[in-house]
Amino acid sequence: MPAAKDIAWSWFEHLNAGRIDAAMAMLDDAGSWWNVGPRTAVPMPDFKQSAREILELMPMRFTLHGAIAEGERVLLEIESRSPRPDGAEYNNRYCYVFELAGARVLHVREYPDTRYAAEQLPAVAWQAEMATWRRHHDRYWYEDASPPKETRMPLPLEDYELIRQVTYRYYRAIDTGDFATAFDCFTPDASMLLVGGSYRFEQRGRDAIIAALKTILHGGVAAMHTAHHPEIRLLDSNSAEGVWYLTDWAISLEHKMVTGGACLVRNRYARVGSDWRIQHYGYTRIYEQSEQLERMPQISAHALRDATRQPPG
Repeated sequence: MPAAKDIAWSWFEHLNAGRIDAAMAMLDDAGSWWNVGPRTAVPMPDFKQSAREILELMPMRFTLHGAIAEGERVLLEIESRSPRPDGAEYNNRYCYVFELAGARVLHVREYPDTRYAAEQLPAVAWQAEMATWRRHHDRYWYEDASPPKETRMPLPLEDYELIRQVTYRYYRAIDTGDFATAFDCFTPDASMLLVGGSYRFEQRGRDAIIAALKTILHGGVAAMHTAHHPEIRLLDSNSAEGVWYLTDWAISLEHKMVTGGACLVRNRYARVGSDWRIQHYGYTRIYEQSEQLERMPQISAHALRDATRQPPG
C-alpha cells in the first residue's frame, strides 16, 4: 500500500488532473470535514456536494509544500491557485490534517486563510461554501467579511440605537439576575451558542435559554459582562447582524474559581413591532483564563445573590 503521505496528497492530485469523481470517491461517507472558519464539522456527503459546486466555479490547482505523517494521520501544507472571473488570481494557503482508513479519507481538518477567502473568493463561490456550513453552524466565522457590495444598506440611526440598547439591556439583566428582562431581549425562537476554551454551551428557544442561564448565573456566582465596539449591519428592514467585543469576569464562590477573558460576540437581530430582539446570540473566545483562589475575597455587594435569594418563609 502507498505511504500515508502519498495517499493524502493523491486526493489533491486527482483534483489537479480534473478527476473530480475519483477524488470524491476517496472520501468516506461515514466521515466528516472540519473547517477552522465555522470551527465545526459537516458530514462528508455534504462536503462533497459543496466541493463540487465550488470547484465548478473555481477550478483550483494545488501545490504541496510539505507533509508529515504519524501512522494514518497526515498533515499537509498546501497552496491553491485559481483564476477569478475578474481576471485576478485566487491564491490561498492551507494546512490539512487527514485521518485515513487504509486508502480512504475518513476525516479532514482544514485550516485555510479564512479572511483571505472571505475577501477574495467570488461572491457566488463564497455563498456556495457558506450554504453548507450554515446548515450545521450558526454562521461562518468571516461570513460578514465579504457581503456583495450591492446588498449593503444604510442603517437608520434609530434602529442602530435600538439594537445597541437591547444588547446592553441583556448584559445588565444577566449580571443583576433580572431574568424577566433578559427573557424579553430574545425572540421566542432564539438560539444561543457559546464556545469557550473548555466548554460549549448551546440552547434553542427563549425558554430554554433563560432556564439554562439561571443554572449558571445564581447566588453562588458574581459576574460582569461589558460589551463594546459594536459593528451593526442591517440585512433588510426586519433583520440585522451585530459583532461585539465582550470582556467578562465571573467568580464561583463555591469553588473559589475566577474566570475571565474576551470574546467576539456575533448576534442576529429581528424586528418585533417597533423594537428589536436578539434572534441568535453566539460567541467564540479570543482569550480565557481561570484561576483557583486560595481564599475568598471580601465581597461587599453582590447583585446576583440579592436578586436570586429566596424570600423567607
